[in-house]
Amino acid sequence: MGFGVSDLDAGLVADCLHVGKSTTWMNNDPVSDNINERLSGFLKENGYGFEITVTPVRMGKYIWDVKKHGSRQ
Repeated sequence: MGFGVSDLDAGLVADCLHVGKSTTWMNNDPVSDNINERLSGFLKENGYGFEITVTPVRMGKYIWDVKKHGSRQ
């Protein structure tokens, strides 16, 4: 995914998209400043029915929230 995310985060996102599952995780791998916009564009361009939000929290950590449209998670 060359969007300014780590290989670990890219792998987790790819797994969610492939399997069709929603999930949330937190880590301290750096992300690019405009990651939410870039991921949103990628998902729309490729027709994935998902929403991904990366939220910075304290101490340099980020919460990743991957939701399949229509999911109650």
